[in-house]
Amino acid sequence: MGLWVLAVFACGDDTTTGADSAPPSETGTPPTDSTPDTGTPTDSVPPTDSVPETDTDSGTDTHDTDPPPACDPSTATVAATGNPDLVTELALAVGLDPACTPALSCTAAAGTTLDERHEPTLEPTSTEVLLQGLLASTTYSCALRYDEAPDAELAFSVTTDALPARLSGLTFTVSTWDSAATDPAFVLLNVFPFDETQDGQYLVIVDREGAVRWYLDLDGVDGQIGFEWVADHARFAVAGGLHDRMDPQVLTLSADAETTLSADAHHDVKWVDDALYVLAGSESEWCIDEHVIATGKTRTSLCHDDGSGLTTSGLNSLVVRDESAGRKLYVTSQGPAEVVRLDATTGTVDWRFGATGDFTGPTDSEFPDQLHDLRLVDCAGYDACLLYYDNGVEDRQSSGVKVGLHEGSGTATILRTWTETGWYSAALGGIEELNSGDWLIGQASMYTGSENGAGVVQVAGDGTVTWRMALGPVPWTLYRVRYLDGCAVFDHRGYCSE
Repeated sequence: MGLWVLAVFACGDDTTTGADSAPPSETGTPPTDSTPDTGTPTDSVPPTDSVPETDTDSGTDTHDTDPPPACDPSTATVAATGNPDLVTELALAVGLDPACTPALSCTAAAGTTLDERHEPTLEPTSTEVLLQGLLASTTYSCALRYDEAPDAELAFSVTTDALPARLSGLTFTVSTWDSAATDPAFVLLNVFPFDETQDGQYLVIVDREGAVRWYLDLDGVDGQIGFEWVADHARFAVAGGLHDRMDPQVLTLSADAETTLSADAHHDVKWVDDALYVLAGSESEWCIDEHVIATGKTRTSLCHDDGSGLTTSGLNSLVVRDESAGRKLYVTSQGPAEVVRLDATTGTVDWRFGATGDFTGPTDSEFPDQLHDLRLVDCAGYDACLLYYDNGVEDRQSSGVKVGLHEGSGTATILRTWTETGWYSAALGGIEELNSGDWLIGQASMYTGSENGAGVVQVAGDGTVTWRMALGPVPWTLYRVRYLDGCAVFDHRGYCSE
């Protein structure tokens, strides 16, 4: 990490004084006794000052009215330390005058379209502040200022290190970006090589220009992990993999494992209240387990062999939702390809959506033959709306699909689909509907040759691609993708002006 450079604290003329200008004085008439003293002196009239005394000393009597201590900006100090596991983060140890109101701004002339300016929150009592979501291999010019001394600033610079060699060899190439039609935002995705002769996996956050802003090296985990950014807790929930798996973890934005649960996990994890729900098992033993984060204990477990209605085929995505009828679990399975809704307490199956399920309406070819990354989205007029990544194995054409369900009549309606020529992955893939109604789609690929087209697209309601980012090199692919609001993670003013 580039060492910090401390400049002279430049100040304007200081006209503030902190000492009393003169001791207190009395200007009244001295007291006069009406009779000679015959014993203990007694005044007939108490002394009276013509001007009331105002205490301006620094004593501790109860009538002290000293002004608050003056802000002294010249005492400020800053020292920077890098994070060896996350070069896009710097920790600043700060020494501040608690009588001052501080503000910090760090900028870089990085050639980015959006303002590369970071303004983390500082309190007068702060001793450390984190600069997060920085660009690698970049020098930032910083200024520490105090509201009480606007003409003074402590100027210094910091330089981030280069990304790890393996990560720096990946490319995130943005070819389409309609900035007028898309919000400033970040994208969270996991990437890995679809090639058994290669290893490695990263969980990364990239910006709209394809620059890596955050990453977690998942060395030893072989892909297909489940993950979520949980904004209410400002933490990540991560778990699973295919064969070499990661135990369920709660991660901080500094990529530190705050909590690790000793439990099996497969393709998905959801943080609900005080617990992590995970898909667990393999082959013919599949379960949905609920683990309490604080204790690591398993609160509930539903498995296919205990009458819960789970299939013996692979489970790959999970949604947990509290409804009027209680907590419900929505899970996708690979064979048959279907969405199953279960009661979280009893394991009773409420319904199944698929070619052999409980709903009619779509044709056999419109029902999915392989699906991933189920989401529940709002849509008026339906009891439930499913959004999923349809792998399209039979037609070798993947797509995003949104379906509205009427549970009473058992009818399903295809409300929206999107696809494009050349997009196909027999497995993997992710999708999310944004508040704008746009879809963010992680286009996975299982090809190891030039036909590999892994990447991420944002698609408007009319089917227009408003943002496209290609992932490289071949055979790197992705499993899932999530949209991060520009204000959700980093104090980056180019992405969050609030």
